[in-house]
Amino acid sequence: MRIALLATGFFKQTKEATKITILGLAREYIRAGHEAAVITPRLENLPDYEKIDGVQVYRVGGSGSSILSFATGVSKVQKEIGKFDIIHGFSAAPLFVLRSFLSRLFHSRKARIVHSLKSYSRNSLGHKFFGLLNLADVVSVPTQTYAKKLVQHGCRNVRVIHSNIDTKRFVPSRKGKGKVVFYYGAMGEWKGTDVLIKAMPLVIQKHPDVKFVFAPRDPIYAQRFFPELKKIGHFEVITKDIDIVTYVNKASMVVLPYPSLEGTEGNPSCLLESMACKTPVVTTKLPELEEIVIDGKDVLMAKPSDAESLAMQINKLLGNKKLQKQLADNAYSKALKFDNKVIADDFMKLYKKLIPVAR
Repeated sequence: MRIALLATGFFKQTKEATKITILGLAREYIRAGHEAAVITPRLENLPDYEKIDGVQVYRVGGSGSSILSFATGVSKVQKEIGKFDIIHGFSAAPLFVLRSFLSRLFHSRKARIVHSLKSYSRNSLGHKFFGLLNLADVVSVPTQTYAKKLVQHGCRNVRVIHSNIDTKRFVPSRKGKGKVVFYYGAMGEWKGTDVLIKAMPLVIQKHPDVKFVFAPRDPIYAQRFFPELKKIGHFEVITKDIDIVTYVNKASMVVLPYPSLEGTEGNPSCLLESMACKTPVVTTKLPELEEIVIDGKDVLMAKPSDAESLAMQINKLLGNKKLQKQLADNAYSKALKFDNKVIADDFMKLYKKLIPVAR
């Protein structure tokens, strides 16, 4: 089976979630004996073609995420490796299902289309054009909450297939000493970074020996939070490339204070990776997250956008080693269900159901 994976992203940053998760799927398809190629927009200072972890990545078209450039890219790649059976697009905005549809219309009529909405879009246009999703044979989303919303918008053939993580890389190892609260990923209001900073003094008041460690995906963008952090103290911002697995394991906890899941995967990678490392997590009480974990059993959940509630949960966990272990152990088994191979198998079963229709 030949599979085209269409997505924006694939920047230089090694921490980019889209790049990591799609490469994880592609590697599993290749291991299973299929052909998989990633098609993504051309970017300055990056090659038009390269292999990343054994996966062929083609950068095509002009600047940005031109819809038509993907169709041109599919045509170009098919001349090298043959016709695609599956065109699988990934985006946050429904509009981008047109990438796959036009690719099939112009260049690969027998291919079947799967489109995955990995998150809610932060762009206002990302909350429109839901009807276009019916151009795909199947639409996948990571949560039942999102699936219900799409059905209400008139979308057909919606399936829930979770996001994936590499549980062979994110594994438990020796834990660190001291009280370390770790945050990693993009830093911005849509991630709740501002709420975490407001909660810090309330935690330091009760645990003066605590240290907050931030590993931002984009250190330059994160600089706007530095003045406020410097006023508070008790922090470190890591701007160099690091082994995230080591830092997650060394932390007393990982804190992910999402106000909502706009701009964040429905199954957040940072949450699942921390669970896979047996590092306890404090996050927020959102319906999508409650599909994955149980408050008080697997993680602790604060009220979204509430600094006092967040501080209370961090304090509760910092002061209770037994609770830390209990949460970490309970969450670990759930994280394994999101392994790259498990999710790739779920998608492959879906592809195989569609292929007889194509032929």
